[in-house]
Amino acid sequence: MTQIPLCSTRLWSALVSVAGLTRLGAQSVIPIRPLGPIVATTSAELLGNVASVRALRSGGVLVNDWDKRRVLLLDSTLMHVVSVADTTSETSKAYGDFAPTLLPFTADSSVLTDLQASAFIVIDPAGKIARIMAMPALPPRGILGGMSLGNAPGLAFDHAGHALFREPPPIWGQLLPAGFVGDTVLAGPDSVAILRLSLSTRVLDTVAELHGARLRQVQSRQPPPCGGNGHPVKGPIPWGDDWTVLDDGTVAVVRAHDYHVDWIGPDGGLTATGKIQHEWTHITDSLKAAILDSTRRVDSTMNARTRAFAATQPLTPSRAGGAGCPPRVRIEADGSMDASDLPDYWPPFSPGTARSDADGNIWVRMSSRDSVSGGPVFEVINRQGVLVDRVQIPGGTQLVGLGHGVAYLTSRVGNTVQLARARIR
Repeated sequence: MTQIPLCSTRLWSALVSVAGLTRLGAQSVIPIRPLGPIVATTSAELLGNVASVRALRSGGVLVNDWDKRRVLLLDSTLMHVVSVADTTSETSKAYGDFAPTLLPFTADSSVLTDLQASAFIVIDPAGKIARIMAMPALPPRGILGGMSLGNAPGLAFDHAGHALFREPPPIWGQLLPAGFVGDTVLAGPDSVAILRLSLSTRVLDTVAELHGARLRQVQSRQPPPCGGNGHPVKGPIPWGDDWTVLDDGTVAVVRAHDYHVDWIGPDGGLTATGKIQHEWTHITDSLKAAILDSTRRVDSTMNARTRAFAATQPLTPSRAGGAGCPPRVRIEADGSMDASDLPDYWPPFSPGTARSDADGNIWVRMSSRDSVSGGPVFEVINRQGVLVDRVQIPGGTQLVGLGHGVAYLTSRVGNTVQLARARIR
C-alpha cells in the first residue's frame, strides 16, 4: 500500500506520449505577465522562516516568523521593525510554542492563533495586543480539527468576526473494526463543509460544500500494546474546490469542475458567476490507467524497501512495558485508488492556493500541468467572476500576502528568509 506521489514533469511527459491528451475548448486567454518591480526588502538575517504576512491598510505588514517564534510589525520600507508577540514568557507578549497562524480580523485588526492555550490573540492595526479570546470548543474537534489540514486553508474570519473553518476530517482510527491488526486504507467523503461560527452567540451553520478527491487514510495497527499510526493518501493529480474570504465578508468558493466562482454573502445569499475562460485538457481513460499503474509500481517498490529496512531494526519498548514492539514504519497505500478517483479533465488550478487581495479579486495558482518556465503563475479573478490578469512571480519565490497594489514574496537566502515587497503592476 502507498501514498500515491504527485506526478513529476518527467513522468507526466512519458505518460502523455503513451496515452495521449485531448485539449478542448481552446480559446484566446490573457497573456502571462511578470509581477511588477520589487520596491523593498528586509535586511539579511532578520527572518528565520515566514509562514504568512498580514498586509495592513497603513502600508505596514505583520510578519509571522515561525522559526524564531515571533510576530513582527514592519513599515512599508521593511526596514523599521517592532516586536509584536513572541514566545518569551518573561514578556507580556508571549504565546505558546505551537506554530501559530496569522489571519485578518475585523476593522484591519488581526488574529494570531495560540493552539497551546486554545486562544485567539487579537492584534490591533498599530501592532499592539488588544485582547485575548478563548478559542471556542466545538464537537467534534471543531476549529482545531478544521485547521489541521496541511497547507489547505483551514480558518478565516469575516468582517463581522465570525470564524469560518473547514469541517474536520474523520477520526480515522475510530473507523477500524474492533481488534483490527495490520495495514488498511480507509475511505472518507469526497466533500467537506465550510462552517461558520458566531463568536458571540456560538451559533454554527454551514456556508458551502467543497468537492474534490475522496479523502483516504492509511492505517497501520500492531497487536496490543504496541499501537499504530496513520497518514493521508494523496492522489497523483491534486484537484478540488478552493475558498477564500474577501474584505467585505463574502466567501468566494472557486469550483474546480467547471471553473466558476460561487459568492456567499454575509447574509448567506448565493450568487454564481459565469465560467472562467480556460483551455481544458481531457484525461483519457488510457491515461488514467497509465498514471495509476505507474504510481502503483513505484509505491510497491517503496513498501518492499520499507519492510526490508524495518526487519533489520531492533524492537522498541511497548507503551505498557513488557515485550518489545516492531519499529513503526510508514506503509504506503499501494493500489488504493481507481480511475474514478481521478478527474476527467486536468484541474485549472492548484487547490489550497486561493487568496483575496485588497481590491476584491481572487488569486489562484495555475496547476502544475499548465505551469510555464520560471516562477508560479497566478490567475486573477475579479468580483464579477471574470479572469482579468495572469501574473508570474519571480522564480525561487513564494507569494505570502497581498496588500493594496502590492504583493509580498519570500525567498531563501542561506539559512534565512528574505521578505520582499513588490508592486503588482
